[in-house]
Amino acid sequence: MKGNSARTLWERLRDRTRTATGGPSRAARGPDDARPTATDWPDDPRLRAFAGELVQLQQVLRIPGISVAVAEGDEVLWASGLGWADVVARTPATPATAYHLGSITKTFTAALAAQLSHAGKLDLDVNAGDIAPMSLGATATVRQFLAHRVLDPGHFSYSGSLFDQLTPVIEAAAGAPFTAVLEAGVFGPAGMIDTAPTHDPDRYEVCARLARPYLAEADRAVATEVPKGKPASAATGVISTAADLVAFSRALDGGALVPAAAQRELFTPAPDRRGRPFPYGLGWFVQEFDRLALHWHYGQLDAYSSLLLRVPARRMTFVLLANSAQSAGPFGLVHGNVMRSPFACAFARHFLATDPEQGVLAAADGAVDWLARWPARHLDRLAPGAPGWDEVIARALVGREAGDRRLSDDLFVRVVDEQEPPHERPDPGMLFFLARSRTPALHARAEAIAAAILSEAPGDVRTLFDLAISRLNSRRLPEAFELLERIIRDGQDRDRAIICRSRCVYAEFIAGRAPDLARQHLEAVLASGVESPEVIALAERLLARLSSRGAQTTSPRR
Repeated sequence: MKGNSARTLWERLRDRTRTATGGPSRAARGPDDARPTATDWPDDPRLRAFAGELVQLQQVLRIPGISVAVAEGDEVLWASGLGWADVVARTPATPATAYHLGSITKTFTAALAAQLSHAGKLDLDVNAGDIAPMSLGATATVRQFLAHRVLDPGHFSYSGSLFDQLTPVIEAAAGAPFTAVLEAGVFGPAGMIDTAPTHDPDRYEVCARLARPYLAEADRAVATEVPKGKPASAATGVISTAADLVAFSRALDGGALVPAAAQRELFTPAPDRRGRPFPYGLGWFVQEFDRLALHWHYGQLDAYSSLLLRVPARRMTFVLLANSAQSAGPFGLVHGNVMRSPFACAFARHFLATDPEQGVLAAADGAVDWLARWPARHLDRLAPGAPGWDEVIARALVGREAGDRRLSDDLFVRVVDEQEPPHERPDPGMLFFLARSRTPALHARAEAIAAAILSEAPGDVRTLFDLAISRLNSRRLPEAFELLERIIRDGQDRDRAIICRSRCVYAEFIAGRAPDLARQHLEAVLASGVESPEVIALAERLLARLSSRGAQTTSPRR
């Protein structure tokens, strides 16, 4: 599938995949007929093995529907849907199924900022508050907003709400509403005809193909409401397809959106206080795998999740969109390491790896079993700091989701033994993972990581919350409650989701002895306007539990 423009490239794909939305597609030619359907099961052995891994991960993580695309240069190697966009209606997922992108929208904003800077209309090193009104961070530069270093230029702290304040900055520089700037600066030039602002009444045909979202419960996926969504902004508010995201990536590769010199600025992260690069450039996460630069972003909005991974040196793109938060949520991608995603690991192993000694399992044309106990000899040959340890972490997290917590903790113990001391390289992602373990040695390492992070960024709310979870799991309840109370008392509006999670956790633990106080916290969550169906569902479930115990509750409010 080759073409001279993004529009030409994808017209054929859309013609082929849109026809599948009217009914069930042919079953995936896999070994088990019970597997989710696929609109296009690949014949190439490497792609077939890769697809098999995605299907297994989809089942383990309880994701009803996934749309995926792998492209190299002008050629689409594979584009397919796995499972269902709507389980009840039996509408299959396809490459043309639409999903909420969440934070992948930030990559569009970065392209707009680079365009405006190149045109002399926006100075990235001017205080954002001098361009448009700011509710917070008025003295931070546009560059610092794009890099998530607003409150402390020496510390990376991912914040969608702060990034969102770039919306009026882009509008002021461009002299037009944000959605119009998006259309003229990104969607149009890239040929993204199946991409639209959330619930755009003029784009009904795209919005009608929006996958239904699902929440993952203990052993199944449960349908939830399609979010109303905010208007498109710098941080979020766009729906799109796997096909269109590859068109976007291809337009970046070809220089159709951002000139090469301006792109270097986007993908060159500044050094931190230790001289090491931050995990984030301007609007993009940036890291290396096997000496290859990876430019990527994930999205997680309500019960949708997404991943856009680019390898410019190979002109390769991997896109994965899901109608569940499970393709991103368990893997701590907010902390800046995409190789802890099993989906990214599978892609890298099959399409990028050149040195088999770098990974736990050498690639190839055979699919990896993500539920098998990987041979110890494969771990023994990994050198300290080798990329393969991230694959071990991904395997541990998959095991945790599958209910095998003992194996998960055993793998984390092995990882911890090979890592640098926390004070040399504090790893917030590892804190996130270890805090949710059941092994005392892992909680001790979580404490050390948290101390190292807080020494550089006192009061970091995400770190405080993970530390509280670690102390709850290690039964240090008074200390955990003190941290949760601190978050609830001192957290800012930008920390709303973490504050609400803290209220839910706190309420669950005090419900037996202080049901009225627990109810107050849960009702505060439901009245807060938090835009997370998982948090809302948790608060409503805890309220129902209180009611069943005889406590008088008011009707939940969304």
